[in-house]
Amino acid sequence: MIYILSYYNQNSKNGGAYRLESLAKYMSNINKVDFFSLSIESNSLGAIKYWKNAGILIQIWVFFNKIIFKAGFGLTKDPYYKRQALSYYNSKIKSTDTFIVSYPTIDDILIGIEIMQKHKCKLNIDFRDYIFEFPLEKLSWVQRRRLKNLFKKIGDNDLVLATAVSPPICNSLKTYFKNVHCITNFRPIVNTSPVFTDLGENIQILYFGSISDSFDRSSKILFDAILLLAKKNKNKNFFFSFYGKYTKTDISSFASLKNIRNLTLNYFEPISVNKLGKYDFAILWGVPGNPGYVSSKFFSYLQLKIPIIAAAEGNQVGEYIENFSVGFSYPFDKSVLVKGFAELENSKELYNTDLTFFSNEYVLKKWSSLIL
Repeated sequence: MIYILSYYNQNSKNGGAYRLESLAKYMSNINKVDFFSLSIESNSLGAIKYWKNAGILIQIWVFFNKIIFKAGFGLTKDPYYKRQALSYYNSKIKSTDTFIVSYPTIDDILIGIEIMQKHKCKLNIDFRDYIFEFPLEKLSWVQRRRLKNLFKKIGDNDLVLATAVSPPICNSLKTYFKNVHCITNFRPIVNTSPVFTDLGENIQILYFGSISDSFDRSSKILFDAILLLAKKNKNKNFFFSFYGKYTKTDISSFASLKNIRNLTLNYFEPISVNKLGKYDFAILWGVPGNPGYVSSKFFSYLQLKIPIIAAAEGNQVGEYIENFSVGFSYPFDKSVLVKGFAELENSKELYNTDLTFFSNEYVLKKWSSLIL
């Protein structure tokens, strides 16, 4: 039996949840799979209810633990969730089973480790990010130390498998884990024919994700890059489609671009890639100084077969873009779109290499062979 636990599900637009739900669907064709995830109310089996539906004492307990976590002392954020999950799994897990969780959801990791140690079952921790070098979860020295000791304690166990989305992250995991494998993100790759670039007067541009400051990325660089693209190409009309959860502040920070004659900016809620129209190219913003960074947006663009112009030099995703001839990657500065658009105009074709490496079938087959 394959047990997969994810605090988030696809409705939360969480990249790790997409990976785990896709794995669950694939594995269900060859093995029995139990996929557990919280939704707003409860999961599909109703076994783990979201903590806010509990009584006031439970809510105080959880709230107090979150304060301790934020203060940099505890590792458990939601003890009620952890208790409910352990109660559910302890009555089901056997030593022949495999339990899969995703990092950086630390509560899921703690649950998985406790189950592995108690039931002697195989544990797969899937890492979407570095543990400590570029953490999405800001941890104190005390928390980092405790987590390092925990990983080192289980890392030599033959029952423990660590998987990660990129080679640099895999290399960093080898400090803690003996059994490490790279399992990149993936999408349905159906159309394998090249993309021939044929740019007209009206250029349609796609952008997924945040337009506010995040990590070491400044939204001003994106603003300046769009402005420079329009100024350097006055004979073109650029239509930008931004898909994401944008606040009024986000949109207002780009408001002055509406005054540029050949620029049109539209903002939309996230939708399925299958519902999107045709675009001339897509923009991808990496993370400066993070060699292991691989954006999930990259894989959505691959699925759509859109040429990519990226500020991702020094990121793994930038290497993928260049090595697989699906676009162009540059340093993080305002000239990125001007340079990329010029190269796109001069290129004859893209997507002329084998992309099987990123396909659902290839990646999930490899992953399943490791956990069965």
